[in-house]
Amino acid sequence: MSETINNKRIVKNTLLLFFRMILLTGIGLYTSRVILKSLGVDDYGIYNVVGGIVGFLSFLNGALSNGSSRFITYEMGKQGQKDVRLVFQTTFAAHLILALIIGILAETIGLWFLYNKLQIPPERLSAAVFAFHCSIITAIVNITQVPYNSLLIAHEKMDVYAYFSILDVCVNLVIAYLIQVSPYDRLYVYALLIMITGVFVLFLYRLYCKKRFEEANLKNFRFSTPLVKEILSFSSWSLLGNAAHSLNGQGLTIITNMFFGPSVVAARALSIVINTKVMGLVTNVRTAANPQIVKLYAANNVDASKKLMLNTSKYAFLLITAISVPIIICCDDILSLWLVEVPEYTVIFSQLILIQSMFFTLDTCFYSGLYACGKVKENAMISPSIYFVQFVIVGLLFMNGFTPVSLSIVAVITSCVASCIAKPILLVKLASYTYQEIYFVVFICLISSGVSVGLSYLFTIWIVGHVFFDILSRIFISGSVTLLVVWALGLNREERLNIRNTIVSKIKVLK
Repeated sequence: MSETINNKRIVKNTLLLFFRMILLTGIGLYTSRVILKSLGVDDYGIYNVVGGIVGFLSFLNGALSNGSSRFITYEMGKQGQKDVRLVFQTTFAAHLILALIIGILAETIGLWFLYNKLQIPPERLSAAVFAFHCSIITAIVNITQVPYNSLLIAHEKMDVYAYFSILDVCVNLVIAYLIQVSPYDRLYVYALLIMITGVFVLFLYRLYCKKRFEEANLKNFRFSTPLVKEILSFSSWSLLGNAAHSLNGQGLTIITNMFFGPSVVAARALSIVINTKVMGLVTNVRTAANPQIVKLYAANNVDASKKLMLNTSKYAFLLITAISVPIIICCDDILSLWLVEVPEYTVIFSQLILIQSMFFTLDTCFYSGLYACGKVKENAMISPSIYFVQFVIVGLLFMNGFTPVSLSIVAVITSCVASCIAKPILLVKLASYTYQEIYFVVFICLISSGVSVGLSYLFTIWIVGHVFFDILSRIFISGSVTLLVVWALGLNREERLNIRNTIVSKIKVLK
């Protein structure tokens, strides 16, 4: 029997991940506040830029990770003969080799770049180099961890995934307090503790997978050269995409440091922290649904796979709209409450990166349709080209004296083009979707977000005070208006009825 959409499982996993991310967001934001206060703006910016070098060199890992995750999940979705252990062991060997290559590149090219190209105060150079070495070790461990994470998600063990993430963020909170009381250089201590705890948490991941999943055992190790070639062939088409995203993530962090110094890097890093927490809440929807999108396609239930992808895209966008609009409207006040010291440009960076992420959510969700059927070649040529152009434009703007804000404006435009033009064309040409069904989702998403921002601004503009009560009032009003707009415009009658019935049934159970 072919696989069907398991809505109950998707909803359960989504809720588990969503509540996990609510907890992680609260703890993570507080941790960032404490770390910024302890390190100071410049050291906070230095740590982010040296970590950006390692992250940029790790773009190869992103490409191979996509292939590893897809092949493990696809193998589990087959109805006939399965050999998940062979796929797991082969991907583990590939990631181990990649980790060694990236480590060598980081300790040579990366170290040279740190000494010769970055704007780092001379008195902080030795601390920056130490943090760089710690980041390399953490990156190597993270790369070899990818097959285990892929296995956990393929088995849809989202509760375990949530528990480990909570443990990780709680440990980071402890680190934030330890560096406050440390009598030693805080950047040294912070980098060392992040490395040690990262290795420890990843070790726990592996221990759990080995105990629960037979295929995670590396005994009787087998290595399939044809499978590696197949995975590399699939991943090679993701290589350009990951290189482009690295350029526009860590790459832009690096050139921002080269033109404007650590303080502006700190402002951008804080906006990325906010965006990461918001996107983490939305990613839960994709993380819970993607295994079934792939498994449905592997079981030849193409229509169900398409329907699930389109619904996931809409729900993910509406969710990020509901979360982001109140933050965008009240960003200045929220940052003042959150941070002891708000670096220049943090507010506008945060507002624009959230708008960018709305479009990026559609982009990544639409990619799931191509990912499920293995049609990634054309996407790997077109989408990266758009992001390469973005990096070049930002570099040219910086060289001609434009402010750091130009970076975020270009990023918003690029994400809009990638999600609303490039991805729909690829889905129609390669994955049997129609423009009508894709742009119906896009239209609902854009109308819902646009009306939400406009009405929220109109309803909150008259509250001009900066006392705590006025700030809460603006957040509450903008949040309420956004939810009402999403309910009225984003959801159809059947979806509203299903949500209402679910809420009523839960209330009856509580009684």
